Amino acid sequence: MKYDSLALETRQGLVVAMHGMSVCKCDSRLYFMLIVAFESAGVVVDKPLLVTCGGAVVAGMLAFSLYQLGKNVPVYDVRKWG
Repeated sequence: MKYDSLALETRQGLVVAMHGMSVCKCDSRLYFMLIVAFESAGVVVDKPLLVTCGGAVVAGMLAFSLYQLGKNVPVYDVRKWG
């Protein structure tokens, strides 16, 4: 994977912007803060989830946050699927 420094940049003129052998991981404090935020909003992260919003921007941020918690959730744009 390119962003885990396991693959080289294949696009002409660009270089990998990561330090050698670095890996993007969720910090334990961030993990705890995300769990608390979702639970305080009434979200049960152990159940199947999907996220949606009017333009998929907020839904994308929520999906990324859930991805950091190990969840792979679909994102639906209500303008297309509404």
